[in-house]
Amino acid sequence: MKKNITLFFLALTILLTACKKANKDELSAEYYFKGSLNGTAFNWEETEETQWRVGTSSSSSVLYGEGIGSLTASIEKEQSHPSLERKPSLGVTFQTFTIVESNVSPAVFNSFVNAGTWAYSATAGGSPNTKNLVVEYMDEQGKSYNSIGSQTGSTVNIIAVTPMAAIYGSKESLKIKMSLNCKLYAVDGNGAPLTMSNAEAVLYIENLFNHN
Repeated sequence: MKKNITLFFLALTILLTACKKANKDELSAEYYFKGSLNGTAFNWEETEETQWRVGTSSSSSVLYGEGIGSLTASIEKEQSHPSLERKPSLGVTFQTFTIVESNVSPAVFNSFVNAGTWAYSATAGGSPNTKNLVVEYMDEQGKSYNSIGSQTGSTVNIIAVTPMAAIYGSKESLKIKMSLNCKLYAVDGNGAPLTMSNAEAVLYIENLFNHN
């Protein structure tokens, strides 16, 4: 009997340890943005316990008779009321998608972002037949910055890209892991640039140009 009781408590201990480990894994962030901004470390993680939320936004226009667009993967701090602007926030805009008949096909979308070294865009809005990106940042006071400007010595590397199939209520998506270092310039032209260093992020873009 004593042996059976000992074995019971041993099994119970193993079970509780396994459960504790599983719960810890469940709380780890799938999406995040971390690094250093002007020497101050930050680590924004989207979990049920935090106010950070990830998403995708789009921008499009017609240039030289051709539809072009960009998709921004972002992480923002959720506010107490939906009407309040989410800040601070960070986003990475991937451009330039060619939009044919108001649409970007899943095949074109899934092959757009490739692992490897990317370049920072020198201009906003993108241009046809180019691939580059823009980093965007809004601080807690609502001041906006982006990476459009000199990026001598800056780097951005796409580490991994994972296609995710469309599910009910959303289109196909790309889960993107990246590392980056860059300068961020005030959009209003006032103030010194910020330095982002040793940054790493896992974000996603959804094909908001797929209207089929």
